[in-house]
Amino acid sequence: MKKLVIALWLCMLGVTAVAQQVKIIDNVTRQPLEFVTLYSNDLGVSAMTNAKGLADIGEFSGAQKILIRYVGYQTKEISFSEIESQEFMISLEPSQIYLD
Repeated sequence: MKKLVIALWLCMLGVTAVAQQVKIIDNVTRQPLEFVTLYSNDLGVSAMTNAKGLADIGEFSGAQKILIRYVGYQTKEISFSEIESQEFMISLEPSQIYLD
């Protein structure tokens, strides 16, 4: 019984250990953006969003400068703490050349 309780506790611990994810959306349509790249030169880490606009940014913790790039959108430079303050939701603005 003791082993069963420990096993269940470890399983529950694994479920609650969710990776930190950011969601990147279009500023106008509010739709998620796929294949957005995030890069921190300071830490030498990168990530890319999936079809739901989500990317795991756990490795970016503490980064002072994270570059967020997507073709047809303005590049955004942001710190990890700013992402936290925005509740892990970032919107990108379309580039002016694509608006005309």
